[in-house]
Amino acid sequence: MKTSFWLISFIAFEAFKITYFFSINCLFEIRSYSYGRGYIYSCLTTDIPESTGSYVTEVTGEHLEGRNNYFVRFVEIDGNKTLSLFPRNFSHFFPNLAGFYVTNTLIKTLYGDELNEYGKRLEFFSFGYSSLKEVSSNLFGQTPNVEVVSFYNNKISHVGKNLFKPLNVSQMWHLQFYLNNCEGGLANYDEIPDLITIILNNCGYDDEFLITTTTTPTTTTMRTTTERLYCLSYDRKLRKVVKKYRTNN
Repeated sequence: MKTSFWLISFIAFEAFKITYFFSINCLFEIRSYSYGRGYIYSCLTTDIPESTGSYVTEVTGEHLEGRNNYFVRFVEIDGNKTLSLFPRNFSHFFPNLAGFYVTNTLIKTLYGDELNEYGKRLEFFSFGYSSLKEVSSNLFGQTPNVEVVSFYNNKISHVGKNLFKPLNVSQMWHLQFYLNNCEGGLANYDEIPDLITIILNNCGYDDEFLITTTTTPTTTTMRTTTERLYCLSYDRKLRKVVKKYRTNN
């Protein structure tokens, strides 16, 4: 009986790790980004695993001479069309992280707590060439100093009506919303408030009923129907594995 209990626990833990934990490898380079960011020491992800993991537990890669994790300001994520949840816990490895450049993912929803851990340090957020459909009002709730936002070339149909409210719009100098399911555009500096109005008129919806908190493997978060259904599906699969083991033993 004890053996069965521990084996079942091991199976559950391994499934839990697959769901939440994964490691990434960085190619560390000094990169030049558009929007006038200049040359920035960055981590370029090179081998995103095929998993639904969202919690980064290890970062590997060889730094340029004289540099270490404290010098990293940007993370550039190429999702390889396999990444379905936004990776978390980068701040544990890169305490001075100020920007994300994310492309080629299967992420469909940004629930609103993905950026909380970076706080006022975050200045740049670009998310493009992906399957993104929905962005919560809370996405920038803890990152008021973001100056550049780009959602270029996604499938966005809905954004929370308060998405841009936490940002100091007068300090922003670039906003891009081209090639989405609802009409957007591109704006710089003084044109940004007008573009925000257009985006919210075409895509905005009331998502205040959603409850989101920072997600780690030890917290509980109420999500949209899509993610709750995913979790339910995963739980059913795990129960089937345990039931099959019990039947055979």
